[in-house]
Amino acid sequence: MKHLISLLLFLPAVSYANCKEMNQVALDFSNLYIGFLKTPGKWSDQWPNEWIQSNEYLTDEFKLSYKAIMTKAFINDSDFGLGFDPILDAQDYPNSGFVVTECDASNRRVLLQGREWVSFKLIAELKEVNNQWLVNKMGVVNDETYLRQMNNNTK
Repeated sequence: MKHLISLLLFLPAVSYANCKEMNQVALDFSNLYIGFLKTPGKWSDQWPNEWIQSNEYLTDEFKLSYKAIMTKAFINDSDFGLGFDPILDAQDYPNSGFVVTECDASNRRVLLQGREWVSFKLIAELKEVNNQWLVNKMGVVNDETYLRQMNNNTK
């Protein structure tokens, strides 16, 4: 019984520590991405694949999903691609970046909202890889439902 009580007292501290780390990763990535989008001349071949592929905040699964989504989009429509940003799942975005509003450590999710555009919400799902939290899903990137739909809607 004593061990059970000790374990129960330890769990909230672990969740808090995970949330603190997950919050920071989600916030750092999302704000760096907004900064990237606002920087003139950073885009190559109409989409930021090189930046995404070299980003240390993202899982390999995220990177592969992003590349697949964008490649297929530009094959289907070489002028406009998707017509929206798959990471933000939107055409417009909060220019001033994001703040964390909630963390769900048990589901590895962080809820972000626009710093000045508070109705803009974004969920980041994280994954622990080699003792480091990384963004594994955001917007429609690495979203199984979207990927299934995308693969069913081929030209």
